[in-house]
Amino acid sequence: MRQKIRLNSYTGSVLAATLALPAALVLAAAPVPAAPDAARQELEKQFAGTVRPFLQAYCLACHGKDKPAAQLDLSLYGNLASVTRDYAHWSLAMDRIAAKEMPPSGSAMPTAAQRDAVIRWIRAVRLYEASRNAGDPGPVLARRLSNAEYDYTIRDLTGVDMRPTKEFPVDPANQEGFDNSGESLTLSPALIKKYVGAAKTVAENMALTTTGLAFASHPVLAETDRDKFCILRIVDFYKSQPTDFADYFYAAWRYKNRAALGTPDATLPSVAREAKISPRYLDLIYKTLTDGADNAGPLARLREKWNALPASPEAAREGCTALRDWTQDIRKKVAWRFGNLKVPSEFSTGGQCNILWKDREYASHRRGFNPAKLQIGGVPATKTIPARKRNGQDQPEQTVVDPVDPDLFVPADDAGRAATLAAFGRLSSVFPDAFFVAERGLMEFDDIYSKGRLLTAGSHNAMGYFRDDSPLMELILDAQGC
Repeated sequence: MRQKIRLNSYTGSVLAATLALPAALVLAAAPVPAAPDAARQELEKQFAGTVRPFLQAYCLACHGKDKPAAQLDLSLYGNLASVTRDYAHWSLAMDRIAAKEMPPSGSAMPTAAQRDAVIRWIRAVRLYEASRNAGDPGPVLARRLSNAEYDYTIRDLTGVDMRPTKEFPVDPANQEGFDNSGESLTLSPALIKKYVGAAKTVAENMALTTTGLAFASHPVLAETDRDKFCILRIVDFYKSQPTDFADYFYAAWRYKNRAALGTPDATLPSVAREAKISPRYLDLIYKTLTDGADNAGPLARLREKWNALPASPEAAREGCTALRDWTQDIRKKVAWRFGNLKVPSEFSTGGQCNILWKDREYASHRRGFNPAKLQIGGVPATKTIPARKRNGQDQPEQTVVDPVDPDLFVPADDAGRAATLAAFGRLSSVFPDAFFVAERGLMEFDDIYSKGRLLTAGSHNAMGYFRDDSPLMELILDAQGC
């Protein structure tokens, strides 16, 4: 029985504490009266003992309740709080008292000590209020986002810089010249309509993907819009990949000279991470530049140019850019070119079968070279252009001789020719003529560098796409496709 009583007593204590908790929270949340402020008390004491008598003796005759001069009734100020609420008038009065303009001539005049006491008190009030409100900006008005803030917010939320406020009026500035203050950033009915229109614009750019919602830089309403959205995502991925040869030449140079650059513990992966390039491809290029294999023809000249880069990082970077241009120039000279299939006159060379065949041929030869472009023993290639009719005029057969090019030189002897061909093969394999093709013109024509529709197969009247990114997959991206 005694144990039961103790249990009930404990239960009652918990219940009482629980019921008392809200009251305790209320008490804790209630403002606690501030401790008496000694400085304020002293100012109040001086007001009652010095300032108030001064007003009654020298000021209220003109600035009293009955027809106060300048509409300033000093009898209304009975304590320090009333003074601080209207300090602007007191600051003006202090200036007049200090200049001996108040009281006016002909009135009873205070002594210099009385004037100084009132002036000191008004200045002390100003210092007291300044220290008491230090860091307080005063009332901050609620406001809308400025046009720039709204644009940045939409960009951060959607990941797309849509600029939905481009049709908004310019944000007005306040008196100080700032356009992000609550005094100036108001909402008019016309501006609310603009905001509704901007919200519709953002919603129209929303697309539903397999992983959730995404936003495009253009409206995604029709089927062609969704098609464009997908294409641009692929093209943006392509263009975000590190495929600049100069970046890899320079990273390889930095790794080679890591001790001189003060980073003796650097590794190829760490250099690649710092340069934001593919570690996989950097490793391949560094081996190509340093292992000495296939050291003939273009590979020998590439290594010679790279090893001769200056010791200065700035100059070396410029040298790597020139080396990239030289490498790309050679690759363009020996890249494969494919003409149209020979088809009966009843068929068009721009037909789908012909176009897809050319697409596949180019895609499968990105890391190869055309030996017919080389100049064996320094003898340039010769080709014959058959007679044809062009623009309604007959053109006779022509023989065209390529200019002599030292970059395409191949020794005539068997050993030298084999070594140089191997060097061209390795150079072409490591440095493809293109990592990807994001844009094509009409593949019916021979200009393979023409521009047209993104990711298109290159047809004239048919809408189709062709993927050509094997070098990117094989050389740059890792196993996760990153």
